[in-house]
Amino acid sequence: MGRKIIAVKAVEGSIDPTIPTPEMMQRFEPQLRSKEWIEQRLDVKVACACFLAFHLGVVTLVMASADSFAAVLHNATYLAVALFWSDLFTGILHIYLDHRRCDVGDFFDVIAYSFRYDHHAHPTNFFKESAFFPAGLGEIILKGTLSIVAFNHTMYYLGHMSQQGYLFSITWALTGTLCQVTHALAHDGIGSQNKRPIVSFLQRSGVILSPRGHGLHHKGDHDRNFCILNGWANPLLNAAAPAIFWAMRCAPGHFDEHAVPKAKESPAASS
Repeated sequence: MGRKIIAVKAVEGSIDPTIPTPEMMQRFEPQLRSKEWIEQRLDVKVACACFLAFHLGVVTLVMASADSFAAVLHNATYLAVALFWSDLFTGILHIYLDHRRCDVGDFFDVIAYSFRYDHHAHPTNFFKESAFFPAGLGEIILKGTLSIVAFNHTMYYLGHMSQQGYLFSITWALTGTLCQVTHALAHDGIGSQNKRPIVSFLQRSGVILSPRGHGLHHKGDHDRNFCILNGWANPLLNAAAPAIFWAMRCAPGHFDEHAVPKAKESPAASS
């Protein structure tokens, strides 16, 4: 008696990973459009702005509390590391969502759909009204960073977290939230210089994600430049991408085999 062959669960989508099936559109499009409508409400925008302004103030106060040059350098180091880690974290999450299946059956299904099918096909869809309040900003706060900062505030004020640890964690949460804004502003400037002088300066100086750097992600197979805060970690993640894609191809039950870039043959192997 031969060994039973267990077929891999069919990918919910077409062979072309940029084109969703009608069934997928019927399932996910209403959810995306509903979230967009909610995040365009004035009260949601005000709540998001207050959250961001408060934590920007916290970071500023902690940085300003340094009482010596050595302390300033110490805090600046923690701040820089937090910014790099936040950028790397956005890239890791981005590379995951760009290639995972949309039929796993968890909370990330609709997010993976929005990355792969909505954003790649229509890159400016998520900030129809304003690049400063793009779709997803409120959701990131409500379902992600709000609980993180609440925990960190509690631990710090109870004396269970150092000032440097507090600075690192709040900076990560703040910039992790802002990554959707820096992402939108980068798209707002692709193809032309951003019309806002301050934004354009920050992009050119590398403080936030540049249109040119992120534009490379949207060329070809979407296989590079995944980081969306400032792009600092792109070289590291780009170097690791082939190994990450190999691991994804080893897990077809979780990642879409049609979306994961194929391994590139070496010149020697192809000759």
